[in-house]
Amino acid sequence: METPYQQKLERSQQELRVKGAERHARLPLLLRLFQKLGFEPIPPLYRPFLRNFAGTAAYFGPVWGSLMYFAAWRHTDLHLPVMIATSLFAGVLFGLMMAGYFYMQQTKLNLTAWDRL
Repeated sequence: METPYQQKLERSQQELRVKGAERHARLPLLLRLFQKLGFEPIPPLYRPFLRNFAGTAAYFGPVWGSLMYFAAWRHTDLHLPVMIATSLFAGVLFGLMMAGYFYMQQTKLNLTAWDRL
């Protein structure tokens, strides 16, 4: 028997297929990973702008900053506060871009609200 979350997820995926959303937007890699770990994440095309922004910025900034540190910054004279500020800025910028993309797709596809699925 399917849970209410699974039913909503299936209805959302059906709506996205019918409206022509691309697979990477319907089922992003992180969404599938969190599902396998037992969480019930809402697909990004059904989340509000601020939630998409916060979620994307929160993981992108630290991951990007860590990669930059090990790939380039540790070999420079860059100070730690500058590294942190740059990582935060990258997270905010990427978060805004991704949240904007998902918002435009929501509007373009005229999607049903997650609560009404």
